[in-house]
Amino acid sequence: MGVMGRVFTGIRAPSTLGTFLRTFTFGHVRVLDAVAADFLVNLIGAAPALRDAAVVTYLDIDDTVKATHGYTRQGAGYGYSGIKGLNALIATVSTPISAPLIAATRLRKGSANSARGAARLIGDALATTKRCGATGLVILRADSAYYNHDVVAAAARGGAKVSITARMNPAVVRAISTITDSAWTPIQYPNPLRRDSGHHRTPRAAPSFVTDWGSPCGDRDQGTEPAWFSSRWSFLLRSAKQQWVR
Repeated sequence: MGVMGRVFTGIRAPSTLGTFLRTFTFGHVRVLDAVAADFLVNLIGAAPALRDAAVVTYLDIDDTVKATHGYTRQGAGYGYSGIKGLNALIATVSTPISAPLIAATRLRKGSANSARGAARLIGDALATTKRCGATGLVILRADSAYYNHDVVAAAARGGAKVSITARMNPAVVRAISTITDSAWTPIQYPNPLRRDSGHHRTPRAAPSFVTDWGSPCGDRDQGTEPAWFSSRWSFLLRSAKQQWVR
């Protein structure tokens, strides 16, 4: 028991910690964010956990739903997965030769949109990534749930490049329609996948570069995009012709 008998009289319920945490404000959360960031920076300073960060570093962002039970669970709700729970937004940092490390997190209500608060989290994660020694190329990677102006803007402000799956909005459809068959460059993936039938199949994609196709994230606020978001950017349209071959 140690000193518990001196600190407390009687037996405390297991929910005591949860009751304490529910009194936290967003300011308290930000303090914990700073502590977690400092811990990661100190960890990498003591161990080679992010090797070759001076060359290229990946920052991946995604969210997940953790199932909860009970009718009174604070913040629980139904999100994109159809499971009642809480939504966690997570950013990890890695290199081609280093395993991912958690750079930033945010716990949200279960019904939260995937991209809610993502721009702020990306800014925090990029700042932490730079403190971890990522002085080379930094690439933000995300799926189409994060394909919006705010996310790309946050990455640009943090000095990162982006690799984000594009939604098939009118601007993207128009761009793909202008690509001739000869402009696609086939890519053969090196590792074959085995299906239940026992056959080996290898995914194949044909990417192409496209320029001058307007705002990549839609037509919001026409004429007001910042200079870095101009139509002169080149975008790699991947998986537009993806197929499975034997």
